[in-house]
Amino acid sequence: MNKKEYIAYEIEVKAFLRENDVIPGCFGPKSDDSEPYFSWQNCDCCKSELGGNRENYVFVTNQMDKFEAEICTDCIYYLTYGRLDDSQMMEIENEIPNSNQNCPS
Repeated sequence: MNKKEYIAYEIEVKAFLRENDVIPGCFGPKSDDSEPYFSWQNCDCCKSELGGNRENYVFVTNQMDKFEAEICTDCIYYLTYGRLDDSQMMEIENEIPNSNQNCPS
């Protein structure tokens, strides 16, 4: 993931939270013994179309309603810590711009 993709990712996640009126920090796994599972379904939170591990999470809204969403492990980490995991963040922060962008091919 590059910086531009990370910004787009954050916009999607924040839109999901805002559109669903989620109380900040009020989410968790559907059950204590839930396990990640592989799915080709888009992540309900970031809309990623990549296949990967998903978990069913429950969110609480400001109206105290609850709803379930199938979210990817990146979103679980982001919602928990406010950023992606360290390896992804280091990759984004150390992104080296392509010095050949303005060169003709």
